[in-house]
Amino acid sequence: SQLTRYALKFLLLNPYRAMNLTTLKWEYVDLEKGIITIPRNEMKIKNKNFSDFILPLSTQTVRLMKEIYKLTGWGTWVFHGKNETVPMNKETCNRALERMRFNDEDAGRRQRTHSFRGTFRSLAETYERQHGVSEASREACLDHHEQDVKKRAYTHRADYTAQMKILMQWWADFIDNL
Repeated sequence: SQLTRYALKFLLLNPYRAMNLTTLKWEYVDLEKGIITIPRNEMKIKNKNFSDFILPLSTQTVRLMKEIYKLTGWGTWVFHGKNETVPMNKETCNRALERMRFNDEDAGRRQRTHSFRGTFRSLAETYERQHGVSEASREACLDHHEQDVKKRAYTHRADYTAQMKILMQWWADFIDNL
């Protein structure tokens, strides 16, 4: 469906977990500011001491979101299911990848929605000199948190939003140039 295509494009541009992608609500999206804010209790790590997950949007993502808004902006979910009152199933994009033969294990290919996150992380690290964004900012884009409790005590309130914006725009431009 068109909505599944949009979900895959969104996922290519933004390193979300499948559950955060499919349960994304329009109320979390601020296209004017170019940012999505997901409440902490809807993230994988629900630690109440962590702030909500914020991810700045590239200009390409803002354009895409405006297109998606025409389809689903009247509802709760950015990516709703067949029944508009529920979110898209978290396996919908994986099934689409299978139908497109990106997830063909017999041929030695295994591309899942979670693989988009790994690809983002690997290439963001590989091309660090091009975008100049810190490792901490790259990890913040993935909502990864410092495991060392002592280090986290000093960094858990750090605001990486400005660097994340640079990285997300670099990533969208990188994808466009492929």
